[in-house]
Amino acid sequence: MYLPEDLAARLDAQSSATGISKAELFWRGIALLLDDAERPRRSGEPPVFDSGRPLSSEATA
Repeated sequence: MYLPEDLAARLDAQSSATGISKAELFWRGIALLLDDAERPRRSGEPPVFDSGRPLSSEATA
């Protein structure tokens, strides 16, 4: 994964200061981002799909 130089430098500094690997800091940051993200809410109703075909064999007769 590409990191801009400024973020890479900050990550290196944080890793050195805390003794936590850069990978671990990266994973923690991703987890925080995802934990704080809004999750889509389900309506409780199943989705409706239209295949374009009749619903029953009787409808095709």
